[in-house]
Amino acid sequence: LASVGSFSGTGGVRGMLEVDGIGIGVIGRTIQQFNAGGSATVLGGIPSDGWVGMARNARQAGTQTLIVCDGIGKYVQGGSVIDVTDTDFGTPLDVACVGNHFVTIDASGYLRASEINDATDWDNIAIAGAQANPDGGMRVLARGKSVLAFGPRAFEEWAYSGADSGLPFQFQTATDIGCYAAGSVIAAPIVTKDLVTSSIAWAATDQYGSFAGVVLLDGTSPRKISSHSVDRDFRRCADPSTIRASAYTMDGHSYIAWTIPDETTWVYNTATNLWHEQLSYGYDHWRVGSICVIGNTVLAGDRASPTLYRIDGDVHTEGSDPHVMTIQTPTLHAFPDPITMHQVYLDCATGVGLN
Repeated sequence: LASVGSFSGTGGVRGMLEVDGIGIGVIGRTIQQFNAGGSATVLGGIPSDGWVGMARNARQAGTQTLIVCDGIGKYVQGGSVIDVTDTDFGTPLDVACVGNHFVTIDASGYLRASEINDATDWDNIAIAGAQANPDGGMRVLARGKSVLAFGPRAFEEWAYSGADSGLPFQFQTATDIGCYAAGSVIAAPIVTKDLVTSSIAWAATDQYGSFAGVVLLDGTSPRKISSHSVDRDFRRCADPSTIRASAYTMDGHSYIAWTIPDETTWVYNTATNLWHEQLSYGYDHWRVGSICVIGNTVLAGDRASPTLYRIDGDVHTEGSDPHVMTIQTPTLHAFPDPITMHQVYLDCATGVGLN
């Protein structure tokens, strides 16, 4: 992690989104605009500390970026932060954009859609309940021309219909696999030796709401990818609402990271299907909270401070801190029998260090 700049104010980086070559971020209780070089400007504020949902549209007269948090909605347009005042906006927990409609979900599981490319206009009939399983709502994500709505015991797919009245999405399927933590859901790149695609991953629950593992969506079927050791750390989390996910691609590998405060950060490599832990110096987890890409620069925001980094494989520190790595070999055993090891060869390439 190479430090590229600091945001104004205090607090960690809670969310970032690239919009037409610039970044929009929520840092502490401020909304700021920044570039790949780390230069940032405060645009406004948001008076809440919960999960931050962000989405942008393709409005030709000025792109709008809608930010929702704990039922509050604000949009950024032309460098200004403006409140959403339409009384039909509701109290959303998350937002996505499909077909240039902003789509939100509230705690009761209701989906609402804005007019096309207009964060200010919400119709009181453009609403429907994602309640095949009446478990409420937590997250909403875009997947192609569909919206996925997540609750604590199930998720649903609603396909874009383009209807002129009512909600412009039509119910397709419901699956009794829910969401354990809102911040664990992420749309992530998938890179393997013969495939480049995208999917959605999250910490899942079974139909009764019990933690069931980390899953990756294959078509409409969630496939479990976590090991028992990963699962144990998720279950040990005292407050699942603090779990956060991030993802990035570098050097032909894509990584999906889940930070579990007071436990660790587990990272899944989609090219190798292997997990590793990512810990920052002096922390019990990785210091990165959110990631966005501007141009060819992969930017990472610090969870605990208003600091912006660049992820770079040629940088061997995290800001000013050392990057410490531990490699553990697999256990070799013949239990319950004894084992004799006659020789051990260690082939090492030693480094010369850095000045």
